[in-house]
Amino acid sequence: MSGTTRDGSSDLPGGAVAAVSLQVPLGPAGVRVARAAITSEAAAAGLTVDRIDDARQIVAELAALWPTASEGTGSTLHLDISTAPGQLGVDASVTPPAEPDLSSFAWTLIEELGERSEVRVAGGATSVAAVIGTSVPP
Repeated sequence: MSGTTRDGSSDLPGGAVAAVSLQVPLGPAGVRVARAAITSEAAAAGLTVDRIDDARQIVAELAALWPTASEGTGSTLHLDISTAPGQLGVDASVTPPAEPDLSSFAWTLIEELGERSEVRVAGGATSVAAVIGTSVPP
């Protein structure tokens, strides 16, 4: 699995580091900001228009993984976005810490649209990471 971690390290090719760290309220307004940021970074990584759309969808689905930490609860969505030529990694978590719903349709879409996806647990917090590249999933 490639992606980023809170310390800014990455296992994307070329040792990419977190280009953007973003904290937004978990809800529609925050997701719009996150989608704008991912669009810019995906374009900078050289992804095709179709893969940029996939990256935007993945960010929306990442936010949907935490239904118990939804809008109005004061929850914050944290995104670390990293890039390498032809690839983009995103690591998502929420505060206060909550468990993502991996039985949801959102998780299914993340797995289908991304090249790789992974759940990470560290320090009592759960994060979800996905990598989007130039190749289209089968």
